[in-house]
Amino acid sequence: MTSSRLISLLARTPRVVFFVAVVCLAAPTNPKSIGDLISIGNRKLHLHCTGTGSPTVVVENGGAAFSLDWELVQPEVARLTRIME
Repeated sequence: MTSSRLISLLARTPRVVFFVAVVCLAAPTNPKSIGDLISIGNRKLHLHCTGTGSPTVVVENGGAAFSLDWELVQPEVARLTRIME
């Protein structure tokens, strides 16, 4: 890394730190989730259903994924049939 590039990076660092701090402070500490938390035996499952009709589409998150991954897909499928995530 050249010295001018390092100086440029260090000059931006305070702004980046400030931006991250503002975003962290503005984010809700306990956001309300959409959908319902249902109990199945000794497990709990978050379920968010939208749309109507048949067949019902069930989507499942893989590995370390979150339900947020389906945020753009679910409304489009819900226009055609029922979807549960």
